[in-house]
Amino acid sequence: MPCVRVVEARCLRLIASIVLLVFLRPYGVVTQEVTGPALTAAFLFNFLKFTTWPQDVLPDAAPLTMCVVNAPAIGSALTGAVKGRVVAGHAIRVAQPTDDAALRGCHLLFVSGPRPAALKAIGVVRDTPVLTVSDLQGFTTDGGIAQLHLQQGQLRFAFGLDAVRASRLQISSKLLALARQP
Repeated sequence: MPCVRVVEARCLRLIASIVLLVFLRPYGVVTQEVTGPALTAAFLFNFLKFTTWPQDVLPDAAPLTMCVVNAPAIGSALTGAVKGRVVAGHAIRVAQPTDDAALRGCHLLFVSGPRPAALKAIGVVRDTPVLTVSDLQGFTTDGGIAQLHLQQGQLRFAFGLDAVRASRLQISSKLLALARQP
């Protein structure tokens, strides 16, 4: 029986060591708080996954360009969210265009900030295969495709179906079914 006592003693020391390591070491648990910009970035990335662009606009293996206007915090969050990701064989890049020519190179365009600037930006790409998204109230009635809005403390979205049709984009029925009017 002395062998059993030695094994028990070793087991008890091992258990005690594990307990000390767990309770006395500083916790390295990383928590991530979801911010407004990070949540918006996640919605925008998911919109990409459920949208198909015409072949003449997005050839095979061409990068998908997500553009952000008047929302630098969302641009930064989006850059982090899509880093190294691929959607349907397309690498993703994030841009913050400053002129009309650059806006026309976007596949997804998120606009925020002053209403006149946002309306000008969507006017440049209206009726083209650019998925326009904004958090501005009434965006879909102004010709935008998708509007993000808060409803009972949760971020929701709505689609302007006339703008979707005019854009030649194919948005998954699964995504459209999740949309809620503001």
